[in-house]
Amino acid sequence: MKIYRKVRKRFVAALTLLMLVPVTLIIPTQIALAASEFTVNTGTVVVSDYIGNGAEFNQNLYASISAVDGITTGNVELLENEVKAMKPQIVRIFFDTKAFDTTNYPDYMSSFEKTVQLAQNSGSEINITYWHGPYTNVSQQMQDFANELYNLRVTKGYTNVKYITIQNEVNSTSITQTDYETFYRTLSTDLTTLGIRSSIKLIGGDLLYNNQQSWFDYMANNMSDVLDGYSVHIYWDYDNTAYAIQRLTDIRTIVDGEPMAGRKPVYIMEYGIRGDKISCTQDPGCLNGTSIPIEDTIINAYEHAWFTMNAMNKKFVATTKWDAYKAKYDNGTQYYGEIGSGTDGYPMKPIYDVTRLFSHTSNSHWQLVSVTGSVTGKLVTALKDPSSSNMAVYALNDTGASTTISIGGLGANKIFRMYVWNDNGDGGITDESSVQADSSGNITVRLNTQSFAAFTTLNPVDLERIANYKFDETSGTTGADSTEFVHNATIVNGTWTSGKIGGSLNFNGTSSYATTPHVLDPASPSNVRGFTAAAWVKLDNSSGGVQLILQQDGTNGKIWLCRRSDGTLETFLGGTATISMGTIPLGTWTHVGLTYDGTTARLYLNGVLDTSHNVTANSEAVGGMIIGADKLLGELWNGEIDDVSIYNRKLTAQEMKDIWNSGWWKFDETSGTTAADSNGYNQAATLVNGANWTTGKMNGALHLDGVNDYATLPNILNPVGNYFTATAWVKLDASSGTVQEILQQDGTNGKIWLYRRPEATLGTYLGGTPLLSTNTIPIGSWVFVAVSYDTSTVRLYLNGSLEASAAKTLQSETSGMLVGVSKTSDSYWNGGIDNLRIYNRQLSDNDILDAYRLGR
Repeated sequence: MKIYRKVRKRFVAALTLLMLVPVTLIIPTQIALAASEFTVNTGTVVVSDYIGNGAEFNQNLYASISAVDGITTGNVELLENEVKAMKPQIVRIFFDTKAFDTTNYPDYMSSFEKTVQLAQNSGSEINITYWHGPYTNVSQQMQDFANELYNLRVTKGYTNVKYITIQNEVNSTSITQTDYETFYRTLSTDLTTLGIRSSIKLIGGDLLYNNQQSWFDYMANNMSDVLDGYSVHIYWDYDNTAYAIQRLTDIRTIVDGEPMAGRKPVYIMEYGIRGDKISCTQDPGCLNGTSIPIEDTIINAYEHAWFTMNAMNKKFVATTKWDAYKAKYDNGTQYYGEIGSGTDGYPMKPIYDVTRLFSHTSNSHWQLVSVTGSVTGKLVTALKDPSSSNMAVYALNDTGASTTISIGGLGANKIFRMYVWNDNGDGGITDESSVQADSSGNITVRLNTQSFAAFTTLNPVDLERIANYKFDETSGTTGADSTEFVHNATIVNGTWTSGKIGGSLNFNGTSSYATTPHVLDPASPSNVRGFTAAAWVKLDNSSGGVQLILQQDGTNGKIWLCRRSDGTLETFLGGTATISMGTIPLGTWTHVGLTYDGTTARLYLNGVLDTSHNVTANSEAVGGMIIGADKLLGELWNGEIDDVSIYNRKLTAQEMKDIWNSGWWKFDETSGTTAADSNGYNQAATLVNGANWTTGKMNGALHLDGVNDYATLPNILNPVGNYFTATAWVKLDASSGTVQEILQQDGTNGKIWLYRRPEATLGTYLGGTPLLSTNTIPIGSWVFVAVSYDTSTVRLYLNGSLEASAAKTLQSETSGMLVGVSKTSDSYWNGGIDNLRIYNRQLSDNDILDAYRLGR
């Protein structure tokens, strides 16, 4: 098989989601447990998929993807860095007995330990599952297992090994309940003797649906003193989406009915979709002649994601198998994820399920769409995110000859990252790191014989905003929706004025309002991720009563945001009042926000969570939005409203803070002494001493003369304890022969974030000591510079590549930022600065590389 390794940001980002959102079903010690009390604990879940006897039923579309360049060349450190970026919580790794995996022993053992090391280095906690018999000598086998656990935790220092499971599935050897108890008691005794029992949780079960009552009863009545929890497997069928819900309900009922001592946490260790079997010739990822057709997988993905997220408090885990070591599972030919032979340096060859990378994530919302073009005889499937411009396309050529397919309707000029899998090594096959649709939205891909291609849109990081009214028009009766969805607002008796960011709309308090088409249904089953609404508001005069900011029209439309007579913020979502403790003052810009996750409404003031209340939203599938008035066109707002945004999911508290407190300065103004925050969430930059405008890397740019020009920014963040990233395009016209600053934080403890040294290298002084690049910033050329911090390590980038990194301890500072000058008013930049961004999060290496490649 020839592998083309061109998967980058989207595949890694999707896999990150798969591994980042763990779920555990905690059964509390109480008499009854309501369905809504399924809780989420991001630190105590053990999850796995495509494991064991169920694996042959879980083949959606296996394709061997080396997701990161270098993995197959044995670059373990590179893979470790990628896994760290995934931030997995708990990783399940299988330990096979020597008797079972005779083919790969002893290489397998070394590879197994390298996999544990990989998980340890990623920062995740680790579950080791003893997988498969035959159990010919329990005493010796458990002693060997205990010794290996001691070796991992103590000798090798892999202290994140904290959870142990013994598989009870019936594979080649059945396990009786009494035998199972013997395994755990023997292992517990051995671990106690070795002095590590207290640091390890024994999780019993790995239960299938059959006979689960008797297994729970046995463990609760006979093993409660030795077990710290239970594990279960949950699957569902395409035509029975209620199966998993019922399974969870059954488990809750069973464990709730056990004696008090037997009520243990239940870990969902393994689950997935069972489906129809098809011929191997139709799917490159077939296993034992069985697999699920990609069409069915995609068509049903949305529905399954919907019910699963609702079942588990809107957190969904469908992890791919991640254990990377080479080991045999259900047959002697298929290896799910492997590290190769030790003699080859243990090359990493993880195998991921392509479809699930897109359709089964914590934000699963892909929908099947039709694809036009020349696709006769080929399998072509496209997914569309209904709430953004993102597309994912899969094309399979199972014919006996190479072919070219044309796919239409993908969106004009969209850029895609592309990966191609094929078995025959046709030198002419398309193998691009990115491809772009033409102005008509068409893309052409050449597919080799028996090949598979997957590619997905590369778009800027977005919070999935589906309506945004900036009110920057200055004239007319239309307020444009700046998103791709064009939910344009109709303005009635409003006037244009200066706003918080650019322009805003002024409401006179007597007859002014704005209306929009339908944006979303707050209670739709398809809206499983909830929603968010936010705006900047300034009240000029109080009416003495309620004054509306945002209301949904229609029979069941409710007030989303309003100011009460006492100044507090209120939402009437679900027909229940949720009222803030803080207030909206007169004459001052205030950022207001509402989030809803299907259960809880939360109100935010100036980026801070103020109050929350459980409500049940009413469905409204027709009504649009009304800005500045209620449904009867009363209770009118008197003042300004700016930058109204609606998102198709509940933003987190950190994201609400981020949209209130982050910045992006495009410097496209061409005139004046201010540069708007193009992110729409903060104050403008102020140009000082004649700083001017010039042609930039993208449209316009800020030009500084190297003598006394600079710009100032408001405070964006305190670097202590925060993740952050700063990026910019810069072009130096002339060197001063000394340090020339790009970005510095002002204030006593403010440090230089980005600067050019006399020898032309890029540097940062975050942490109080210099961190320098190897490559240089030339004169007269645009270069992309970036610095990031993750609360412990500063990383420095030049033109998308990581140049240097070091552990740093930063000092607290809440002052604003200086662009093109030091805080001692020297070290001036001489040249252009464009597209400056400051993020309240750390961008990954791939994010920064993509930003550079796409000129962002």
